[in-house]
Amino acid sequence: MQRIVLRTPIRAPFKEVADRFDENLFEALAPKFPKMRLDRHDPIAEGAEVHLRLGPMQQRWVSRLYNVKRSAEAFSFEDEGTTL
Repeated sequence: MQRIVLRTPIRAPFKEVADRFDENLFEALAPKFPKMRLDRHDPIAEGAEVHLRLGPMQQRWVSRLYNVKRSAEAFSFEDEGTTL
């Protein structure tokens, strides 16, 4: 299985970022390339989905979130592409 790992440093308390992780923040943190259009962004939870259109051909990218973890010390999640 191939993996793509993206990390974006954010200078803000993680609790604030976790509480505000919505469509607006997702688009603000997204890489500038390839060009992306966000079609759907569910609230961060196990099984949530994110639907994107990427690049000039607007290729569909659908991913499902899993391994969502929230604690007093950390906030994290992983996603797996279901349509790439």
